[in-house]
Amino acid sequence: MENMTFEEAKEKIEQIIRNMESGSLPLEESVAQFEEAAKLVKYCQEKLDEYKGKIEAVTTVAAE
Repeated sequence: MENMTFEEAKEKIEQIIRNMESGSLPLEESVAQFEEAAKLVKYCQEKLDEYKGKIEAVTTVAAE
């Protein structure tokens, strides 16, 4: 997951949602997919926080 871009992780989450909404997955697979999606959401949130920090640092320096 660490080599995955934000966009790739987001697309994977969307794919998992589509798979789960189809109703065709067995319960065990649905749970596994849900767990993977939760990890991807956490990864995306960490990336967003990282980008936010970078933007804040740049805007602070630019405002000085």
